[in-house]
Amino acid sequence: MSLTSQRGKPFQSKLVPVAGVIVALRKQNISFVEISRILLKQHGISAAPSGIHNFVKVRSKPPRAVYTMIEPALSRSRTPLPVRPISQSDAIEKLKRSKAPFETPKIFTYDENKPLTFKP
Repeated sequence: MSLTSQRGKPFQSKLVPVAGVIVALRKQNISFVEISRILLKQHGISAAPSGIHNFVKVRSKPPRAVYTMIEPALSRSRTPLPVRPISQSDAIEKLKRSKAPFETPKIFTYDENKPLTFKP
């Protein structure tokens, strides 16, 4: 679907005739602001830097493909382990019996009647 004006003509950017100039200036790493000034002085075309940016962006190479992650080769080659359903109460008991992997040392002591103190 192309954009059309009220007269029925397809929309064409006023920058199309100077597209080659814009490409040459961008290859020289000239900013869009400076390109806007050059187009106004040399070609009489008034265009905002953001408009020139959009013109270049629409006509640039498509972005990289979206990367998706696949399963590692090892997990695909193994047969899946059977999953034994576990009840909620069994899971809670198992957690209660297990120890925490590590305990962080306490560096502060708290007594509601005393201020917070640091343990050396």
